[in-house]
Amino acid sequence: MTGTGTAETGSAGTHTVTAGPGAWPRRLQVAGLGRAGAAVAGLAAAAAVEALALWDPTPVGPGDVGTGLLAADLGRERALALEARLAQLLPGLHVYADRAHRPGPLGETTVAVDVPDLAGLAARARAADHPLLPVRLGADGVRVGPWTGVVVPGCVLCEPDPADGDEGAGDAAASADPVAALRAAVLVADVLRGVQDAHGVVLAMDPAGRLTRRPVTPRPGCACGAGALPWPATG
Repeated sequence: MTGTGTAETGSAGTHTVTAGPGAWPRRLQVAGLGRAGAAVAGLAAAAAVEALALWDPTPVGPGDVGTGLLAADLGRERALALEARLAQLLPGLHVYADRAHRPGPLGETTVAVDVPDLAGLAARARAADHPLLPVRLGADGVRVGPWTGVVVPGCVLCEPDPADGDEGAGDAAASADPVAALRAAVLVADVLRGVQDAHGVVLAMDPAGRLTRRPVTPRPGCACGAGALPWPATG
């Protein structure tokens, strides 16, 4: 399968995301369509991706208006509302609102922005060898990465659980911050285009705009590591 731009498959069937600067995935899914997710979807649509899948059953609220959505969209599912708006603005774009009860691996790459049950999505992506880029907004800023679903040591399943006290867990105030949302979207675009690398690292941008790279220590036995047993396919 292909990743962002290109993906390479070695003799062991491992996948890495190796886009060159300027490249975008041809078929992208954005799961989680709050301010940051909607901004990512808008950038991808403007970059002329071939197909764009959207997932978010959350009803459009007042805080979503102005992210490409209008007051007339209030109460509609975010994915359906954004699908309609993007199709109206860009008639040549193949855009699809996925109405499944949970997101799964669609397209070449998935960007997951503050989605519920990120661990579950990461497990499904890993089982399908599907590149997944997690994005989380919190009081400490924006976190993008690490790439998950590719056999590179240090994936999101190796990170400490935010519920156990890890910093940066998504919260409503951070997700509604338009500045944080734009920073997240630009950082995601840089990763997807190969300008920034998120293999085995988290790209963290604090509220002042300072960017740091935090290596992710591989968890013993995680399937992202070299020599790990392959994950069984799941339905």
